[in-house]
Amino acid sequence: MAGRDSGFPKVVLVVLDGLGAETAFAEFGWLEALTVSGRAARWTMTCCLPSLSRPLYHTVLSGLPPLAHGIVSNEINVPAREETVFTVARANGRKTAASASHWFAELYHANPYVPAEHREVDDPQAVIQHGRYYSTFDCPDEEVFHAAGSLIRRHAPDFLLLHAPACDTIGHRFGGQSAEYRRTASMAGDLIARYGTDWLEQGYRLVVTADHGMDDIGWHGGTRPAARQVPFYVVGARVSGAQTAPADQLSVAPTVLSLLGLPVPAGMTGVVLG
Repeated sequence: MAGRDSGFPKVVLVVLDGLGAETAFAEFGWLEALTVSGRAARWTMTCCLPSLSRPLYHTVLSGLPPLAHGIVSNEINVPAREETVFTVARANGRKTAASASHWFAELYHANPYVPAEHREVDDPQAVIQHGRYYSTFDCPDEEVFHAAGSLIRRHAPDFLLLHAPACDTIGHRFGGQSAEYRRTASMAGDLIARYGTDWLEQGYRLVVTADHGMDDIGWHGGTRPAARQVPFYVVGARVSGAQTAPADQLSVAPTVLSLLGLPVPAGMTGVVLG
């Protein structure tokens, strides 16, 4: 049964793990068409340091740099304490959902994460009320999008996080300049087009970005531009086209909250984009 529409502004935030800006702009035909036609805006965004996944998952959702929130390594596995898009949404009566890696469950739902108990979550009292978490980064992006589509059909969340792992997995295996990496990015762009068309028709605004990029040797974590420059698209923004002003990853959380019509906590200092 489809979830009941709350009537609030709604946002899907897509985080494509390990996808660099240059590759996204070259391979995302649908999003680039929306950008050129004035229906979307996109920025080249610089991710925070270290350019690693677990620290930047929390940065994307908290609007804080890793040095401020303290998760500065993939090996630091602790529950988040700071305000996030999820906590602000829940405090304002919004419905939340995620189709994402179990690392997000460890940050925001249950730590330690026990697959048999936490892989599927439907809990009206939780920060992420409806969660579908995968336990391996070899999970195909298509399955992550299918789960997100099911969550929207069943629960109509006001805010949904979709985190897809394939670009990072393939980038580590073959490098950020490989044909395999570009093909994987193109496939992710096609999934965004297929599902995003339906979500836009349902009244969602769509935000697409990445946690970090990928360099030519299949790595990230430091300061190389290939590891730090990521795409940032907003479909349904107040501005449109390819933006030339620099963008900082600290802007993701306040921008999403602004699109949701929610207050931005004082600790989220990034500039609202779109």
